[in-house]
Formats: sequence, structure tokens, C-alpha cells
Amino acid sequence: DVYKRQYQRRVRGNRSWSMTEADGNAHRSTSRWQMFLAGVLCLALGTVISELFHSRAEFHNTGASSDVMIPSALAGRTGFKQIEKLTETLTTMSTKLDALANRVQGTVVGDDAVVPMENPGAAPIASVSRRPEGELIKGFKPLPSGVRTEAERKASLLATLKKTREEVLGAEILKVEQQLGLDSKALEKVVFHHANLANWMEKRLTSKLVRPGSKMVLVLTGMSVCAAHGNFYNQSYGHVAQEAIMTAFQAAGIEVVLRNQCMGGTQTFPYSWCMRTIAGSDVDLLGWDFAMMEAGKSWNTDGWLHRAFQLPSQPATMLFSCYSQMESKGTGVGTLGDRSAVVRQYGDHNLPVYGFEVGPALYTTYERKVITGGPNKDDQVTFIRKDGGATPDTLTNVRDWNSPAGTPGKAPWHPAWKEHRYQGLMLGHFLLKQLQKAIPKAEAEVSAGPFPVPIPTELPWYPKDWKDKLAGPLSRTCSQHDMRCDLPLQCATEYLPRRGHSLTEIRATETWLSQISPGDKIPYDENLKVGSGYVDNKMAFCGWRRDGWIAFHLHHASPQGTLIVCEPSYGWKRPDNVALLKEGAIFKVNADEVKPRAKQLINEFCFEMDTEVPKGGSIFSIRSKSDEKQVCVSFLIWT
Repeated sequence: DVYKRQYQRRVRGNRSWSMTEADGNAHRSTSRWQMFLAGVLCLALGTVISELFHSRAEFHNTGASSDVMIPSALAGRTGFKQIEKLTETLTTMSTKLDALANRVQGTVVGDDAVVPMENPGAAPIASVSRRPEGELIKGFKPLPSGVRTEAERKASLLATLKKTREEVLGAEILKVEQQLGLDSKALEKVVFHHANLANWMEKRLTSKLVRPGSKMVLVLTGMSVCAAHGNFYNQSYGHVAQEAIMTAFQAAGIEVVLRNQCMGGTQTFPYSWCMRTIAGSDVDLLGWDFAMMEAGKSWNTDGWLHRAFQLPSQPATMLFSCYSQMESKGTGVGTLGDRSAVVRQYGDHNLPVYGFEVGPALYTTYERKVITGGPNKDDQVTFIRKDGGATPDTLTNVRDWNSPAGTPGKAPWHPAWKEHRYQGLMLGHFLLKQLQKAIPKAEAEVSAGPFPVPIPTELPWYPKDWKDKLAGPLSRTCSQHDMRCDLPLQCATEYLPRRGHSLTEIRATETWLSQISPGDKIPYDENLKVGSGYVDNKMAFCGWRRDGWIAFHLHHASPQGTLIVCEPSYGWKRPDNVALLKEGAIFKVNADEVKPRAKQLINEFCFEMDTEVPKGGSIFSIRSKSDEKQVCVSFLIWT
């Protein structure tokens, strides 16, 4: 009997599945859709039950700042409305899924005959008709996208330039002049240049005006003076200049970008060896302000200029006057001094170097008065008009601070916020006047020539033989002071801010930690505490002997390449627990131990390794000799 019942069940099972293969596929497809629909309906039923449950009690809707109590009756009505919407949605989904299931099986839905889905591998159906291409194009209606044709774009740009020239630019220039109490004639004395460069910045801005959407990238390099130490970071003269020109430049279609890359307590080198890494490759105007701690070293400026002119964007450069002359105990002349000769020297060779001096402009209208503060008090400085008129607030009591107590850098050798302000307004005025000259030239170029204006295949900003000039008549101080002015260098630095490679990116091991330099820990913490917003941080990898080796990849090294290693600068005094890197560490290139060269480089915190970096690249490793003193590294520079 047992065997008989098993046989009968087997026969009945075979009969139930005695169908064609096509029927079997359709049955299985239908079963899958039925299972899917059952799952959806179960989900809907669960949602209904949940909503009914929550509608019988009050509930809270908690926001970011308050709790909102909703009555149970309203909650119930809200829940049932949601359920009705969900039911409608599920009904629509069910209908569409049934139609799709019928399409798979080749059945009829309503009055429409549904063609079974085609086999993807089958030949295309010949009876399918296609709409003629012309009919498709005729029926196509693109979404409105503003100006479309070249003529309309040209007219739009000309209208923008005209509006900027007539309605915006004059008002912005006047606003700056009123804040300074100086007219355009006096302010023309702020920036000076060689006669060969009379129209250089005007032409640069014209090239941007005829190509809407361009950027004007201003980059400042220097020490704590331009980093705004003692003030809020965004009170630097760079930020003031950006604020002064932004409205007019944006009205003309130019975006203004400021990068304040100034670093407190640093020097021209090794900073300039890493110019592209720190400043970026798209610079239009690059500022120098290292004079505070480099008095009498104008040759350092030559090294900086050589590196600046090697940036791929061919920027203009500007040397800013030393603030030490304008502080209360300074002479107050506000000029570049012996660096004025550098402006003329490079201008003789048509290389764009501008000089920036606040003194000649101020003293056309004002006299400087120093008020002695007495014991334990800072001196005050104010400017008094020669004609007896009222001095604007910007030039009154310029040694006042408005940053919080405890802000690092409040010192007589750092400019206060008003001193940053009048300097930034002067720079802004120069750029606005250059824009004013450039707009008519741009209007003429757009009107007369093709549009869009073609992009030149070669940058036209430097003379074609500029490299020969740097290596020839302008190389004297470079060779005298071993600044490696024209040597092609690659750089990775942990300093912030930067635009290029960091040591973290080329690190091959994860032993040492990236941290603020031990010499900058106190001002770094003070900055965070008061919220001054400084971004200049001397970051470094520091390690003890117990931390083992830290290794770095030196990529794309040239044949017989050199390697320069720099630790962070330590300000007034090296911390007691930090050894001199040159003496307190062991070094390897690949597996071979190497030694530093005895010759001192231009910067006391840098030294050159007594080895050649293998062509293509290598691994450079450092380990501290002691657990009593750590060593730190911030720059690797190689060829």
C-alpha cells in the first residue's frame, strides 16, 4: 500500500506538469509576479496596522529647537490620509505589474493586444515603423537656456561690460577713495613699475574680460605681517583688497580668488623652492612680503622672483613695503628701500615686477603722528590731514586692536587691523583702476573680432627669451648665494596652507605622526582658543627613536638628482626636546645609509644629502637617534 500511494502521487505530479516548455515559462513568470504582489500587499497591510496603532496615542515630532505635540485625533486623520494615498499608489503599482506580467505571457489586457516581449538575441522586427528624422527634429523643443547664438552672447557681454563701466566701477573706486581720504592722483603713487610694463596688468585683465567666467587669482606669500597675526585672519590686507574689488570684478564677469599663503616665522627659503606647491599653478598676481626678518638681504628677493617666474601661468609679481618702517618706532617712510632697484632691474628685461609703497601716497595729504604710550603701553599712530580737514576713521588711531584678548601676535612689529585695511584698500584701488582701463579695450576687441575670442596657443605675458634672461643677466645674485634659482625642483611639504603635494601623500610608512611643529604648539592652541582663524600652520612629521623609521617615496627623480631636507622653523628658540635634524637623525636612500653634507645652505633649517638620488625615484628614510630628543621634518625637495 505504501508503494502504491507513492506511485499514484508520482503519476499525479507528472500529469500536473505535463505542459509545453513555453507554458512552463509563463507559469513560472506568473508565479514570481504573484509572489511579488503578495509581498507588496503584506507590506501595505503592515503599514496600515502600524498607522492605526499610532493614531490611538499622542506622539511627538521633535525638531532641532522645539518639541511639537500633535493631538491624537489629528494624528489619526493624518494617518488615514496617508493610508489612502498609499492604497492608491499600491493599486496603480498592482495594475502596472499585472500588465507587465500579461506582457510576458502574451495575453490581452482590456481592449489592447499586448505583444509578448522580444528575445534580446532575436532579429529586429521588420514591421516596426520609425518616425522620419526630420519629423523628430521638427518636433524637438529645447529647454530655454538663455543666450544661445554667438551674436546674442557677444551682445550680452558688451552690455555687461558697458553696465560695469557706467554704473558699477566708478562707484566702487569712489568708495575706496573716501575710506582713505585720498584722490586717484595721490593713490597713483602706491604702485610703481618700469615704463616697459605700463600696460601689462591692463592687458592681462582685458584677456579675462573678453572670456567671461575667468578668474583673477591673487596669492600672497610672506611672514606673519601678511598672515594678519594679532588680528583676525580675514582682516589681512589681502582679504581687504579682495573685498574692495569683488563687486566690480564680478559685475564684469571675473571671479576673484584670494590665497593668503603667508606663514608666520618663515623666510624666503625653503618657501620659494616650493613655490608651485604652495602658491599653485594658476596665479595672476603673486605678492612678496618677507622683509620683516630679511632686512639687508635683497638678494633673497631675486631667488623668490626666479621661482615666481617659473610658475606656468606667467603671473605678475608685487613687492610690498616693509611694515617695520610704518610701526611706531620705525622711520615711517613706507618705501621699498633698496628693493626698488629690483623692480627697475627686472623691468629692464620686460619681466613684470611691481613695487608697492604706502608712504608716498599717504604723505601727499597726511602727516604721521606718533603718540608715546608710556610704560607698559603701546605707542599710538594717527594721521592728520595737512589741510586741517577730518581724517577718515581708517587712518585714525591705526594701532588699535579689535581682536579678542589673548590673540597670538599682538606686537608692535605686527600691523593692527586698520593698518591692514588701508594697505588692502590701496591695493584694491590699483586693481580697480586697471580694470577701468581694460574694459574699453575689451569692448573694442569683442566688437571687432570673432567671438568667442580665441585662446592663444602660447602665453604672451613674458618675453620669448625670458628663461635666457633669468639664466643670464639676472642670475648674478643667484650664483653668489647658492639659491638654486633655476634648478628644476620637486617639493612636498607638510606646511599649511599649500596647493601641491604634502609629505603625507608621498609617505611610505605610517610610523610617525603629522602634527603641529613643537615650536608652534602654544600659539596654535591660543589661535584655536580665541578663534582668530589663522590658517598658517607649520605641520611636521616628528618621531623618537622608539617610533622607528619613516619612509617617503621620491618620485620622478632626474639623473644624478639632489635631495634637500628641511625641518620646520622654530621661531625665537628651538624646543629643548627637539634635536637638530641634521645631527639627531639617521638617513637612508633605499637601503644605504647616507650623510648630510657639511656645507650650510641658505636656510639654517635645511641641508643637502651627500648622495645622488637614483633616476626615476627612490625611498628616503629617517630615524631619530635618541628617545630623549625627537626630530621633525617638514620639507623634502629633490631634482
